[in-house]
Amino acid sequence: MKRTKLTALAAAFAAASFSVLPQLAVAESQTIPILKADLQGMEGMVANVIMLDVDPGWQTPNHIHPGQLILYVLEGEVVLDVEGRDTMTVKAGEAIYETPNVPMVGRNISATDRAKLLIFQVGEADAPIMVAQE
Repeated sequence: MKRTKLTALAAAFAAASFSVLPQLAVAESQTIPILKADLQGMEGMVANVIMLDVDPGWQTPNHIHPGQLILYVLEGEVVLDVEGRDTMTVKAGEAIYETPNVPMVGRNISATDRAKLLIFQVGEADAPIMVAQE
């Protein structure tokens, strides 16, 4: 009985986490929800931790992050084009802070290697983690 409830809870969490992310990439990516928690003393705010496992050639659409976001690269490397900044490469073991509401594109430029990214995001409970821009 406990196992069934735990499995149902995990499935519901995964479905809810996927629903806040728009289509992330041209190449294949796997989104793995790790944690979603309401923040004590911060009414209406949540923390999300998500891992992205992305193919070579993966690229996001031009997008913004409504919340506070930190990206940590577990494996591989990604290139980020953030409006108002020089293009930057973030390699395994490195982290960056992404300013809210600033348009950007992220990509794995490797032709052969996948990249694994750990994303820590704090934002409004009903807001998506990223919003595609036209």
